[in-house]
Amino acid sequence: MITNQQLIFYSNFLLPKKDWILAICMLIFSVNQMSAQGKTISGVVTSAQDNLPLPGVNIMIKGTKTVVTTGFDGEYTIKASSTDVLVYSFIGFQIREIPVANQLKIDVALNEDTNKLNEVVVIGYGTQKKSDLTGSVSVVNLESAKKTVTYDAAKMLQGQVPGVTVQSSGEPGGFVNIKIRGITSFTNNNPLFVIDGIMVDAPYDFAPGEIESMQVLKDASSAAIYGVRGANGVVIITTKKGKAGRMDVKFKSIVGLQNVAKKWDVTDREGYQKITSEAERNRDIRAGVPISIAPGNDPNSPSYITNVNTDWQKEALQTGVVQNQALTLNGGAENIAYSFNVDYFKNTSYIKTPQDYERLSTNLNLNGKKGKFKYGVKIGYTQSDKEIFNEYNAGQTVISDILGAVPTMPVYDSNRLGGYGGTDNLTQRAISMNPIGYNNLIENNGKRNRFLGDVWGEIEIVKGLKYKLDVSYDRTDWQNRKFIPPSDLGWYYITTNDEASLDISNGNELRTFLNNLLTYEVTLGKHKIDALAGWIQERRENYNHWSRGVGFKPGEISMMQYADSRDAGEYKFTITGISYISRLNYSYDDRYLLQANFRQDKTSLFSEINNSANFYSFSGGWKISNEKFITLPK
Repeated sequence: MITNQQLIFYSNFLLPKKDWILAICMLIFSVNQMSAQGKTISGVVTSAQDNLPLPGVNIMIKGTKTVVTTGFDGEYTIKASSTDVLVYSFIGFQIREIPVANQLKIDVALNEDTNKLNEVVVIGYGTQKKSDLTGSVSVVNLESAKKTVTYDAAKMLQGQVPGVTVQSSGEPGGFVNIKIRGITSFTNNNPLFVIDGIMVDAPYDFAPGEIESMQVLKDASSAAIYGVRGANGVVIITTKKGKAGRMDVKFKSIVGLQNVAKKWDVTDREGYQKITSEAERNRDIRAGVPISIAPGNDPNSPSYITNVNTDWQKEALQTGVVQNQALTLNGGAENIAYSFNVDYFKNTSYIKTPQDYERLSTNLNLNGKKGKFKYGVKIGYTQSDKEIFNEYNAGQTVISDILGAVPTMPVYDSNRLGGYGGTDNLTQRAISMNPIGYNNLIENNGKRNRFLGDVWGEIEIVKGLKYKLDVSYDRTDWQNRKFIPPSDLGWYYITTNDEASLDISNGNELRTFLNNLLTYEVTLGKHKIDALAGWIQERRENYNHWSRGVGFKPGEISMMQYADSRDAGEYKFTITGISYISRLNYSYDDRYLLQANFRQDKTSLFSEINNSANFYSFSGGWKISNEKFITLPK
């Protein structure tokens, strides 16, 4: 490399003395020209949220038309001078401006622009600008919602949306009850769930980590387009789609612990014996009969219990473990992009029983665009296994059994059939369930396999007029098995050989949808019109086979052929439906808004004279902030 000093020396040596000064001037001029042309700046642009590279980011020299774009790896190079300012911009992210100064390498982390991400929301059979909504639609803050580690996407709504209450039993894999704006039915009050345009009864078969957005339709005007199924509200879930760029690989692993934060104060053995003795004494005094106290609670009785003092909360409660691992692959090109996810979830009970929940789910989304044609494919498969808590009587939960168990009843008793403790009708005169014994003796298992497939294509016929065909296939197979063996859990809770039973049920449900949707958008001066018309076909098939065996001896194999008596049956049904939908959005000068929705449902459940119903809604809005006579602070 020749330095400036060396160049001056060579100039002095090769040129006559009168010319070397001219050579120096030419050198200085050339150096100034190189400085004016600029230097090469390089760097990497990433997302500030997950530090992943961002392909397709525009880097522009402010005030010029010079623009470069980052590659698949987020890297870029651009020629700029020290006085230039680089502007970094990407859809969905905040714009950043960085002066070049003396830097040769500039790495940039862009923050998501939440206002832009929330600008367009998903509504029934389409999307709409958030500022143009005339119905009650709430957008869930997923960043906050995903802090809840759960198996059920419905549970993510807890504390996230006004007017929505979420209640769950705490049981691993237990069903979640949701109410939107209170109780609206004597039976089922849960809302309708729509996942990527597919209507489902509940989302607990799908991994919450794959959710990209959630919207809640809370009033009649926004949910009317779903007909009677939207009467309790609608939760619309959109899963992550593929994005053009190099393959991004993400892996997450979460392990959590579950404990009962606060235990109830209950009596110990002595306290319980004193209270029950006083209750029996007062009862007999009022009745005017001789006082009779349970021998197990009477200190003067030889049967007085002193060797058992069970703290049922201490004996029954333990630390539950929640674990969730997920692997996500995302990438592709404009013609076809993919997003593939594998998710494993397991939750062991915080009660010392075998009840737990385990699920493996996969999801593949393909989407692309070719000219005026767009398409998408969704394939999801879930396999789950759940050990179910048992109720002796309806509403008699394991928690209520723990709190109601008497301290004079032992957890284990080798003298009783089954090896678990129980109460005696003569000694203790107490009907008390042993929740540890009951849930360990009974085998109650449920298995589910679910496949969800969806294929859609959309073509723009003319400018603003689009036709979309969407076909979905949703199949669930299940098997439930419950075996109650002969056992002795004390007074009232004795299962004899003749009462021991085995119940097995298995079946499947298949739901298919065929959606034909036509949309048209046009702007005429200050008038903006957005129209939707659709024809939907639905078919639902359900099959269930059950068998029951009664009569098992202690230790006998819990198989149907060993039962003393057996019974079986099956049933199936098919329901078909046709729906017609339409919606009209009108906006004038981005100030006055009108929306009308219509749906007609026809079903094979009823006779032709009563098999259809119509649902309407109308709503309006006024963007007072866009009026010229009102000035609002920015």
